[in-house]
Amino acid sequence: GMFDGVKTRFPWLLPILEPEYVADQIVSAVETNRAQVWLPKLILTSTWIKSVFNTNSTAKILEFLGVFDSMNDFKGRKGEAEVR
Repeated sequence: GMFDGVKTRFPWLLPILEPEYVADQIVSAVETNRAQVWLPKLILTSTWIKSVFNTNSTAKILEFLGVFDSMNDFKGRKGEAEVR
């Protein structure tokens, strides 16, 4: 998939979403003229965290949640020669 290797420290809290679900949500937002799509919904709390805590505290919270490490095992896109 597009994000093979992506991991989440707390899948029940910050799940890796299926591309089809995300696409459906985006299409729905476009059809209803919504300006933003927040996925997963818990991401909405990130704006609250950033407004309540200072930068250092926010970084520590995000670090605890594993946000900074979620792409460590990302496999990436294959080289052009491999795709053909």
